[in-house]
Amino acid sequence: MPKTKPLSGYWMKEFQGWLTQSPLDDSDDLWCKVCKTKVKNKKYNAEMHAKSHKHQRAADQLKSSPSVSSYFTCGPREMKIFDIRWSVAIACHAAIRATDHLGEIINESSRKTDFLHGMKHHRTKCSSILTNVVHPCLHDSVIKDIQQTSFSLIIDESTDVSVTKHLCMCVRYFKEDIPSVVTKFLTLLPVISCTASSLFSDIKLYFDAHSVPMSHIIGLGTDGASNLCGAHNSVYTKIKEHAPHCVLVKCICHSLSLCGKDAFSELPSNLSFLLSEVAKWFKFSSLRRSDYDELFHVMNANIPNLHPTKFISPSETRWLVTGKVINSVITQWHELTAYFSCIKYTKNYSCKSLLEMLNDRSNYLYLVFAAPLINEFEQINASFQHTNADQCRLFKDLDVFYMSLRSRICKNEYVQKYEKIQDAHLKPIKDIQFGAKFYQELSESKLSSEQVLNIKYRCLNFLKTAVDKVSMRLPEKFKFLETLQAFHPDVLLSQTRFVPFQKLNLTEFCKSDENLDDLERQYMNIRLCDWTNLGIDIKDQTNFWCNVYNFKNATGTCCFRTLAKLVLDKLCLPISNAYVERVFSQATLAKTKVRNKMGHKLLKSILMIRSHLMLNNFCCKDFVVTEEMVNRFNSSMYAHDTNEDDADTFDDVELISEILQE
Repeated sequence: MPKTKPLSGYWMKEFQGWLTQSPLDDSDDLWCKVCKTKVKNKKYNAEMHAKSHKHQRAADQLKSSPSVSSYFTCGPREMKIFDIRWSVAIACHAAIRATDHLGEIINESSRKTDFLHGMKHHRTKCSSILTNVVHPCLHDSVIKDIQQTSFSLIIDESTDVSVTKHLCMCVRYFKEDIPSVVTKFLTLLPVISCTASSLFSDIKLYFDAHSVPMSHIIGLGTDGASNLCGAHNSVYTKIKEHAPHCVLVKCICHSLSLCGKDAFSELPSNLSFLLSEVAKWFKFSSLRRSDYDELFHVMNANIPNLHPTKFISPSETRWLVTGKVINSVITQWHELTAYFSCIKYTKNYSCKSLLEMLNDRSNYLYLVFAAPLINEFEQINASFQHTNADQCRLFKDLDVFYMSLRSRICKNEYVQKYEKIQDAHLKPIKDIQFGAKFYQELSESKLSSEQVLNIKYRCLNFLKTAVDKVSMRLPEKFKFLETLQAFHPDVLLSQTRFVPFQKLNLTEFCKSDENLDDLERQYMNIRLCDWTNLGIDIKDQTNFWCNVYNFKNATGTCCFRTLAKLVLDKLCLPISNAYVERVFSQATLAKTKVRNKMGHKLLKSILMIRSHLMLNNFCCKDFVVTEEMVNRFNSSMYAHDTNEDDADTFDDVELISEILQE
């Protein structure tokens, strides 16, 4: 219903409780809000309508009905805390509708002396607690932190099951009161266009609305998309205008996944068909799976407790699945060959094609060669997905992996280099390391020398592409870590590996307005403290600098705070977008095809609660209800984000009820 117009006639004031102008713009009549009917715009007609039986009956019914706010009773403090914890548990483990039934069961099962007796907890109350009590408290705590300290922003966009596009924003910063470097979910913004200008506008509006200076952004983590991190017109270049010292960090996990994918594409394309079609063949047929299981047990009758593994479908978006797909096919190669041989007379084209590929020994050799390398890619990828892993050690492991790839195919003098491989750098084909199992299977095969040479060259192309892609995508990460490595306690406190201050490359490491004299003094003095006797772990770089940040001398002064803050800011730079991808995974679990009408505000609240529990390694039973949450638990939490018409209608009902009860 449109907004009602204010009363204009002087005589209307005595009917102002229930009489107003007609909501129709082209009508001069009046409107009775009790009877929901029109009244002619004359005092006599208004008086006659007030005395009518219809109006008096409607007014009596409204007087006898309880106020809307009377339904929103909150109960004692213990009941409030229970309701909040109950809502959090529902948000973590069930659909919101489930509370309609569970609440009634608890109410009926509770003793009359129990404060849970008479419990009223349904989906409206549960949703209101999540969106207007728990989420604002958790969100405001993050906002207060980033208003006062520098932080890294991690962003990515995705589309949910209802074809709604979201921009997920997470922050990574040093939290002083813990003290620790934490990664937290910030918000989920609905977006329509994903151009750089549109996304940046949404980000800036959000930060301006919450009084967060964009100059506090010291790092931007993205998946490498051009609209987010392009060199000329991207979200990063626009953020750089407000935060000149912002550092761009492309997701290492995305990069490693692309490196492995590009390398695998150098092998014959029918391998991808083989891996995908084997999984499809058994995916939707229990009869086929049953037949295969029976054949598998017959062929392995002499091995007790051996069962066939499930065939997994390849995926473009799952980083750690390709190795499992290859391993499941390799370990059951002979059983698969026997199975498809038994049904070779079928007219199915896929069946015939799979049998031909399984009988081709070269395909088996390609997969035997690729399996350990893909698994190693995925192991490195998995290590970078840890939120609080030691960055220096992670990149050192990646460096070792890169050098091991080069050592397989390059001469010794070209191993320790980050450059594209030339033909002159390569070992002779007979000296290249393709793997012990590959050579073992090759010796047992009956392939011709020409076929063997062709297989080796295809495998060589796999290794060359892997090395070139890694060297092309990752050298800037190693350059940055050369300076960060010098601040690792293993190096900083070492007598032999210590790097003098003047040799540190601080051009990109610190801001231009940093006091270098103060930094140098702290850098030299920090080595004079016996940190081990102070009970500080010098193996974990992040934990070490968090303790150094709060270290005080005899006068109570934090004497290393400038240096520690500089290092902690760099440790806050995100090394991957894995945290954002986890948030999207939780969004997929929360908003399913069955729950596709879930509103944006509720989805955002559920993600905030789940990420909060995940950060603290809590379950819902460990959730701590704060005093602020209890204070927010009142009738105002039921305010809905509706349009103006609904709000006016709700306010009119409240107003009429109060006037008629006077």
